[in-house]
Amino acid sequence: MRAFNSSSKKGMLLFFVIFLLCLQCSVNPIAGDKGNSSETTSGIAICATETILSGATVPGAKIYICDHDYIPPRKYGSADTLTADLDGLFNFTIQSPDTYNITVIIPDSTVGIFLPGIELGFSPIDTIRYDSLPPTATVSGEIPKIQITEYSLVFFEGTPFYSNGSSTGTIHIPDVPPGDYTAGIINDMVSLPGSTGPDFKKYDISILNDSTIVWK
Repeated sequence: MRAFNSSSKKGMLLFFVIFLLCLQCSVNPIAGDKGNSSETTSGIAICATETILSGATVPGAKIYICDHDYIPPRKYGSADTLTADLDGLFNFTIQSPDTYNITVIIPDSTVGIFLPGIELGFSPIDTIRYDSLPPTATVSGEIPKIQITEYSLVFFEGTPFYSNGSSTGTIHIPDVPPGDYTAGIINDMVSLPGSTGPDFKKYDISILNDSTIVWK
């Protein structure tokens, strides 16, 4: 794990940048690389003021910031995607106060994290820091007790993750971090977000660290 320290002028400079962005937050940014090792050091530290979300993670990581009710791929709600720069830093200007879900996927797509229900734009939040991220999973196979077809859309609300159905009634969504999600199923592709009835359903699910999918 690489971290900023007093012996690194570059590290101190980057720390100062993050400190200014976060104002009341004290973030010790995290970085990572493969180097000569077969393993990737990975982690993330983020904080937010009333207008800025900023932090540090592995260079090139994707940070998805979605409204809690965002539905892909229909673009219902709002979402933004950031890419951490060569130093692993990122920042985002909050356009409007809301509750957001933040998903971080490391470049090799084997680890990531899902952070739901973060209220941005209201007041500063405490620093969120993880020194290492859990492995991602591929959500695939049949959905218990739900009939889906090639006309179906299966999505995880407030995230970039979705899958069209298939004639065999299966789905395939790669690189999903473990966590608790709201899964939506639209069996009639003309149904609108917010519809009720047999063609629009939502289910609470959990994706466990061992890739087990629990439908509730």
